Amino acid sequence: MNFNEVLDQRRLLPLYTVKDLEECLAVGKCLVEGNLPIIEVAFRSDYAAEGIKALSSIDGLLVGAGTVKTTAQAQQAIESGAAFLVTPGLSAEVVEYAKEQNVPIVAGAVTPSEIMQANQLGLTCLKFFPADVYGGISALKALHGPFFESTFVPTGGVTLENYKEYLALNYVKAVGGSFILPKELLKAKDWQGLSSFIKGL
Repeated sequence: MNFNEVLDQRRLLPLYTVKDLEECLAVGKCLVEGNLPIIEVAFRSDYAAEGIKALSSIDGLLVGAGTVKTTAQAQQAIESGAAFLVTPGLSAEVVEYAKEQNVPIVAGAVTPSEIMQANQLGLTCLKFFPADVYGGISALKALHGPFFESTFVPTGGVTLENYKEYLALNYVKAVGGSFILPKELLKAKDWQGLSSFIKGL
């Protein structure tokens, strides 16, 4: 399955920061077992590229890179095996590079001007981050009027308590965040529990 198919089917994008390669492989296997075969590896640690490489060895898991802010990071991510990119904001340079490499990209855009710029770059699926700071559900409802052709992936302040409210909006393609991989289950290394939790979302 490709990036769009997985997102359309499950509408969840787990965000993960790699700190330990052994743990990251266990997490990747839990996602496949939990029928959510996708992971966004944040470029927030020195292990990001290594983590992408390791996770890409898991059959059936679609691995992408998140928190990509520069073309150099995008290049490193793609060379390590990233099948998609997610950026916190809008960089025309990074978007054009991803398009040249034929790699899907979800770029961050929260204001009307940014959304217009993203649309002009050919992007219609956009990251809405940090969702809670920029008005959450009410902001998305307001933006949908003029930007009815765009879909959004809200992250930042999306939680277990409110993610279904976001998903009730049909122009929300998916929601993302680390809430999909609860810290307490990771800390306890409760892989069976994590697989079950993911399956239940």
